[in-house]
This record gives sequence, C-alpha cells and structure tokens, in this order.
Amino acid sequence: MVSNFVGFISCNQRSGANEESKGCNYFKWFNEDNGDESDATIGRQTRKIYALEKSVMVSEKRIKFLTGVICFLGLVNVILVCTLNNFFLFCSKLDAI
Repeated sequence: MVSNFVGFISCNQRSGANEESKGCNYFKWFNEDNGDESDATIGRQTRKIYALEKSVMVSEKRIKFLTGVICFLGLVNVILVCTLNNFFLFCSKLDAI
C-alpha cells in the first residue's frame, strides 16, 4: 500500500554530494539554557535595531551641525571678500591721488 503522504515532512535544505549537510534541525527547538532560541534572536535583533536607530539620530545631529558650520563659514567668507575688495579699491583710489 502506497501512502499519499510520502515526503510530506521532508527537509527543503537537502545537501548535494559536494555541499555540507546543514539539516533542517527539526528537533533543535531549545538551546542549552532550555530557553526558546527565537526569543534570544528577537532580543538580539531588537537591541541591534535600537543601536542602529540611535546611531542614525547621532548622525543626523552631526549633519545638521556641520551644515550650520558650513553656512556660517560661507557667510564669513563672503563678508571677508567684500571687505577686502572694498579695502583694495580704497587703497587703489589713494594711490591714484
């Protein structure tokens, strides 16, 4: 008699002749501490997400600060160029007199 459920519970990660056997870990449900492995994974990923979000916030603050510094230095540069230009024009008028 042939069963209709042959291969119903099979591993999709079968390895070929040249590959390492990874297996499906059907019976690896708990880690050594008898805790659920998925809870540990979720906890690690939650901590990583929090650290990445904090890093993004710090980077955004630095970008805003550096943008302000660049704008300020650009304004100072324009003022200095205008002042020096007027100074040199004034000096050239004095030389002409």
